[in-house]
Amino acid sequence: MTRVPALVILEADGWIARQLADLATESAWLIRPARTVDGALSLVRERRPCVLFVQVELAEDSPGPLRLIADLSRELPDVPIVAVSDVKLNDADRVQWAAALFDLGARLALFPPLTQPVLE
Repeated sequence: MTRVPALVILEADGWIARQLADLATESAWLIRPARTVDGALSLVRERRPCVLFVQVELAEDSPGPLRLIADLSRELPDVPIVAVSDVKLNDADRVQWAAALFDLGARLALFPPLTQPVLE
């Protein structure tokens, strides 16, 4: 049985999944939404190859998504992790947050304004 590649998306509102839906369909990838860190971790472990998209809320005190990025990058380094924020930052803060996300293990960090071509 061939395993279809998956885009595992940890987010609260479905925006990232909607942005990637057409691309996923064209490329025959599954979109696997997750609402919790544990759910995302379970999906990544069950189906590979995959890419993990993690919505990070930089203004909140919830370390779960950041911990997921760090833990998963150590446990499964072959799984690419894309960190997506919906917080608009000035240039200096964006550089600092991007560096922190890269240090944790994200391969790509996206900040607003985001457009569909960026995600493709």
